[in-house]
Amino acid sequence: MRVFTTIQSSLFVLLTTLTVAEAFLDTDQKCQLSIFTPFSTWWNNQTYSAVGLFNVFSNATTIGHSQLAAAIMAAQQFNDRDTSVVADLADLTTDCNVQFDLDNLLVYNSGETRYSASQALFRAETKPCAIVGPYTDRIANQLSVLALAGEIPHVVTRSYSLDVASDYLHPFTSSVYPDLRISARKVADYLLFKGRIDSVAILYDLNDVGPQRFEALKGEFQLRNIGHLGFSFIENIPEFGLDSALFPPLEALREIQNRGFRTIVFCLDDPLVSLQDVADAIVELGMDDGEHFFVFHDQFEPRLYVEEPNENITSVVLGSAWILALPEFHFHPELPFMQSWKNQGDDTVEFLNAINPIQDESSVGYIFAGEDFFQTVEPEYGAGFMFDAVMAVGIGACQAEKAADGTISSAAHQAAIREINFTSSTGRLSFGEDTPDRNGAREDDTVPFVAVNFVTEELGSFASPEIIFPGEQWKSISNTSFIYRDGTTFPPKNLRRPPKQNYLSKGLRIFGFTLMSISMAFGLASGIWVFVCRKHRILAASQPVFLYLICFGTIVQSSSIVTISFDESYGWTKNQLDKSCMAMPWLLCMGYSIIYTSLFTKLWRVNKVLQFSRRKVTLAQVVAPMSILLIGALVILSLWTALDPLTWERDIINSFSGEQVGTCESNHVEAFVAPLVAIILVPTIMTGFMAYKTKDVDDSYTEGWWTFMLITVHVQIIFVSTPVVIILNDISTSGRYLGFLLMMWSFPMSTLCLIFLPKMATYLYAVKGWDANQPAHRRGAQGNSRVTGIDNPMASANKYANNTTTTLLGSTTSAPGGGESRRVSNPETGTSTNWNSATNGSATTIQSPVTSPILAAKADRISTNGEDNASVKEGETAANSEDNAPVKEGETAAI
Repeated sequence: MRVFTTIQSSLFVLLTTLTVAEAFLDTDQKCQLSIFTPFSTWWNNQTYSAVGLFNVFSNATTIGHSQLAAAIMAAQQFNDRDTSVVADLADLTTDCNVQFDLDNLLVYNSGETRYSASQALFRAETKPCAIVGPYTDRIANQLSVLALAGEIPHVVTRSYSLDVASDYLHPFTSSVYPDLRISARKVADYLLFKGRIDSVAILYDLNDVGPQRFEALKGEFQLRNIGHLGFSFIENIPEFGLDSALFPPLEALREIQNRGFRTIVFCLDDPLVSLQDVADAIVELGMDDGEHFFVFHDQFEPRLYVEEPNENITSVVLGSAWILALPEFHFHPELPFMQSWKNQGDDTVEFLNAINPIQDESSVGYIFAGEDFFQTVEPEYGAGFMFDAVMAVGIGACQAEKAADGTISSAAHQAAIREINFTSSTGRLSFGEDTPDRNGAREDDTVPFVAVNFVTEELGSFASPEIIFPGEQWKSISNTSFIYRDGTTFPPKNLRRPPKQNYLSKGLRIFGFTLMSISMAFGLASGIWVFVCRKHRILAASQPVFLYLICFGTIVQSSSIVTISFDESYGWTKNQLDKSCMAMPWLLCMGYSIIYTSLFTKLWRVNKVLQFSRRKVTLAQVVAPMSILLIGALVILSLWTALDPLTWERDIINSFSGEQVGTCESNHVEAFVAPLVAIILVPTIMTGFMAYKTKDVDDSYTEGWWTFMLITVHVQIIFVSTPVVIILNDISTSGRYLGFLLMMWSFPMSTLCLIFLPKMATYLYAVKGWDANQPAHRRGAQGNSRVTGIDNPMASANKYANNTTTTLLGSTTSAPGGGESRRVSNPETGTSTNWNSATNGSATTIQSPVTSPILAAKADRISTNGEDNASVKEGETAANSEDNAPVKEGETAAI
């Protein structure tokens, strides 16, 4: 597009240099102006007039006609040195002989065809002293190239392209209208003023100026930390080879809607072409619902875009803000320009009608001004800038004349224009904004900007409730309020339609709490059962204190489900969620550690008893490893909490839709998780090893085989749940929650099921007497070694059949074949008994008030001929107990 325009312009440059002589202005001659103003516009092989929607005495006004009237008024006032508008005009034109040649004004309709303006200038019989206008970007670029080629001073009344004001590209062109950078600043400041500082969508069309508009806004938004995103579309202009079907406004707006943006800044390069398509798309998507705030970046008034009222355009325009440079006289009619406009007489009206480039009444854009035109029709948008452009050419010529010797060169004339500094209809006019390469751009803070607000369905009814004057900030005009699309003064509540947050569903939360309640109730019930039945030989031999700890550990683990079952949707603040995040590893790790350190210590104590390595094995003698591991876990968790705690963060998982998911995050989570995993693996491995060591012990008294099963199940849980949690952590709240729930519930439930259910079954068998005819259940045991002292008739049969049974009953000893008698200490009663061994290999019976089934369970360690039994010397401890309380005959002493 730009390349094509450049090539076309280059042809005009070549032709112009061949046919146009050097531009000059004799001091004794008049300056002939070439005025370009839009009376009509082309589109889709048709021509539409930019007629306003209000009539005055059957005469419609156009923006082009109003600008031409302002140009005539400026030329006349300059020639007459009339200071009614430019107070300094007399001083600026002292001893100046320059006059505008009103009899030979060259007026062109810049909107008839694509290159009508350039062609008209090229075909002109005389070369103008200056070019004034036009009011659109494409024509301004073309005329700027021609002005450079012919060295003709050129003052643009309105152009957004930064190239036009560039001293490097177009040194002969200046612009009286604030350029893109200035207007972008005003839009950014306006959004700050309205509090729309986040999630702003910028919609622009892909043409020569559209990307420049976006980049200008982007730069200003970034400076002010306004969150924004750009969306582009293609105009439907077949004449330029552009087809909106490639990427129409509908698709761009659909993308904006899907992402949830509510504040949209429109940058429409040629609203006469694209506004209708944009409005149709907005209505089709239902975005004209009052929940969006539309801001139009420096556009014409929308009532100039259509020949007659349009329902969709009206729906979009209502409640919107149109940010544009608007001279103060538009809302302060007492100012000099407006007063001078009203004072124009019949001669000016007659002259206006005479030089109108469209004289055919049947032609589009034809306007005939009535006698009271200036008194009944207010100046249109852009009229003030045309007035200033003409004044700039005249005053510049006078300033150049002072340094001229006979003639004024075009270069001198252009340089003088860029040096002017006076106050005119639109405000103080001077050039050289910002940087040296933009000497042709109007300086900032020299013209007011307003937010035009259309408040009724008649587009002619509008207000300017908010304004920014030069050197000031945006403010609301007294007694005027901005009216939004819904007819109220309240803006849309949200700056952005909330994207999907992936909150935890109520159903899943209830499901999680249900599972947590089941596991906690099971753990509590198991602990109560142990306490109630603690004196029964089955529970007494199982060391109840460790069973209590296992129950407590499962309850702690189950409670960790609470920490993952809340988010913002349930009213929790970020501070509460941060604490919940950090509570999760505390509960999960401490619960796990309590369970496995308890299992290990319990089995280790049994193993030490079976080794006959100590006289007595108390709790204090076996809790050291348990304490060390728990303290280690506490230290790591405390450091994690203090140095880099888990915090609740929301991450965007879909940049297109803005979809988010809440997660617990930490900057250095690996540094703390790794040692925690190591800490909890130690008791797991040690428990497995100790379970192997005690695998031959009867299931009634130890849980070695079931502990193996428990470790296997927990490993499977980890292998299943960990990948699920990792994969779904930043994708799906429901998936991640189910993964954590599987782990947090399965750990305690499997522990309770595999440790307590078999024990409950054994207890039930014992209470009901169902185990009277069953052999002791020992996995991995060899031979017929029996634990007696339990009500089991099989014991006597084994004693005589195998002659290998050791019985621990009563307080006296006897050997059928005679034997050795020794005294043995019983730590479970705190008493001593005699011990006899038969030397002829007969069975040995030890009778005591208390039975130690753990010793009996390892009866294989006692030789059948009694020789090995001599190793238990008088006064040594054969069994150990946590306490020495007497247990009745037939019951089993606790370890």
